[in-house]
Amino acid sequence: MNIKNTLLTFFSITLLAACGGGGGGGDSTPAPIPTPAPTPAPTPAPTYDASIFVAENTTERYKGFHFNNQVGFYGCLSTIYFDVTNNSGSLTIDNYYIDESRTLGYDYDSDNQVYTSGLKLKESTLPAEGDEPGTLYFVTLDSASDISIAENSTNPYNFETDNIEDLEQFHADIYVDTDNFYCAPDIEMGVMALPESSQGANDETFIGTSETADGYQFLFLMSESYWDSYSDNLPTESDIFSQNYARLDAFTTYRSAPNLVLDTYGFRVKTDIVANANNGLFRIEKNIEGARLTDSTTASDNELWFSNDYVTKYLYTGTDNWSTQKIFFKFDIASDCLRDFSSIRTCNVADYEILFLTPDKSELLGFKLGDYDGSPSATNVVINLKND
Repeated sequence: MNIKNTLLTFFSITLLAACGGGGGGGDSTPAPIPTPAPTPAPTPAPTYDASIFVAENTTERYKGFHFNNQVGFYGCLSTIYFDVTNNSGSLTIDNYYIDESRTLGYDYDSDNQVYTSGLKLKESTLPAEGDEPGTLYFVTLDSASDISIAENSTNPYNFETDNIEDLEQFHADIYVDTDNFYCAPDIEMGVMALPESSQGANDETFIGTSETADGYQFLFLMSESYWDSYSDNLPTESDIFSQNYARLDAFTTYRSAPNLVLDTYGFRVKTDIVANANNGLFRIEKNIEGARLTDSTTASDNELWFSNDYVTKYLYTGTDNWSTQKIFFKFDIASDCLRDFSSIRTCNVADYEILFLTPDKSELLGFKLGDYDGSPSATNVVINLKND
């Protein structure tokens, strides 16, 4: 039944009766009072459930990054794809693909047992020889894999809050069972599951980390169609220059709501490049050289807090224009790192982070890079928001 046509027909009948029947003109009997039209039931307001991410009984492809680190100084960053289907309100992961995998590590001379470079994003092991760039390689799923949304009654399209803790209600659990090789291991992870910014924007996001006794993982996903809509404006190093960022840390756990912590301080990347670093280990000095000096700022007003508190390095150095792995390496440095050599000076570094721009370049996201250069084997999500 077409409700719209039914209502139009009903109104035409009642209007005709109210006018005396349309042409029989001699009867003065009053027309009966028409029965009021039934009020149609209001459309239920959207609620936060699986349909926010994939329409019911349809499939959508999600694309993003996965990082796995189980061996110190040797992590694997992959560009991945999930085909996600909404089966009557439940999200299943039907297919898993990879088209790019790169090691994040140092060059090492095993003969002399010395590191010979700074941290590098190495050449992709994909595509295989003879295949075109962007070829998707299937990852075997050994059993049912899914995304479980923590449903609630909130309408995500008119949600407003001034309390950061209110955002913690938007989360999910992701379970993926694979053949468990290093660049595509099993995933059991709690994630922030953020609805689209407005209805139809198609920018819904999954982002989270997990930790086990073996190491840690990071996952980021957005719809492939959203990625494709920005394919003619890929991120570059200069996109983050002179931009004020405010920082948020997110701690996600499987079968738990995330915890969000807003930092008092932000940062601003300058165009100045470090030509020489001193007073540290060789690989540490090489990490700093070629990086951009970065100031810390107060997030409340973007005022300078400490000059050259960090450095930020663009790790992508390849010529593969098709690559999505245009990542940044940001960390704290001591002032001695930028001074002339002296035996009484020490170049200390801390708080390694791997960051990347979202497809629309509105956010600089990433994760703490643990288990490198003496840092604990731990991680969390890092969210940097434009703060101008």
